Amino acid sequence: MLSLRKEISSIEVAVHRASAEARADMHRLDSRTLRELTLLYEDTRLQIEDDMLDYADPQNNLPVQTLQEMLARVDTSLTELHRGCQELLATGMMSAAEIGAELWYVAGLKIAPRQLAESAVRYVQAGVDTQGLKLADQLTRLAHQTRRLVTATLLQQVVAGNQAAQTIQTLLKQGKQPPADLLAQKLLQQVDAVACSLGAALLTGQDSPYRLMARLLRTEINRAHVEAYRVAMAAYPRAVGERLIIESTDAHKRPGDIQTHIDLYGLGKGVYPVGKAPWTRQHPAALNFIEAVFANEIAKEPRLTIRNRR
Repeated sequence: MLSLRKEISSIEVAVHRASAEARADMHRLDSRTLRELTLLYEDTRLQIEDDMLDYADPQNNLPVQTLQEMLARVDTSLTELHRGCQELLATGMMSAAEIGAELWYVAGLKIAPRQLAESAVRYVQAGVDTQGLKLADQLTRLAHQTRRLVTATLLQQVVAGNQAAQTIQTLLKQGKQPPADLLAQKLLQQVDAVACSLGAALLTGQDSPYRLMARLLRTEINRAHVEAYRVAMAAYPRAVGERLIIESTDAHKRPGDIQTHIDLYGLGKGVYPVGKAPWTRQHPAALNFIEAVFANEIAKEPRLTIRNRR
């Protein structure tokens, strides 16, 4: 009996230690994913700029006559971006799930971590958002939004610049001096100007394609980790609860974390029955985690909880 208690205790101590290490691993994975995603979008921006240079005239302007052919080239670059995001998400989800499952195996639980990780990834992939879209459909929707944004930005700027150039020619033939704003508008059709606008549209702003994709990838990679941890935890009967942990990824930003401080079930602050910890809306500067709470860690005295105050 004593040896069994020691074995149980050693497993639970190891789980807590490994959980902390897994959270650190997840922060590193999150940072690496964002760096790789940023490179994907930057490379796409540069590729589109190269595509446009192939169609520019000697003055570095983009003629309206080449727009359709040029847009087809741009579409190819955007397709590659979409494929890269899919691969980055798939790789990140699997890595995150393995981090969540393997820590239980390392702690001494007899499980098949690879199989549990794959199961967790499938679970996340099969889930739907508030609009009923599966993960693959959410990626496709973002790809379509990006394509529409890039196409609209390119068309609007090139057409406006060409129209300004034609108006300037007409005024000069009439012996009139074109106004300054018209001369500035003519520059919109230049490759550098279009590339600058496309870069801003793709990469900056809270609702830019890059920011939306980053939020989706971080959320679902994080979710795969939590689900794998939870599935592995279910194989250990002494795990009676899960503590919700929200950790900031930015030293200058602190996400709201009221759900980590309330005691809804009488298990302790931020502790929920297994499978009940809420999935909080992904904060741009935070990652969500759960950590196992074991039977001997639950306080014996009655607690005044939100539920039993009612």
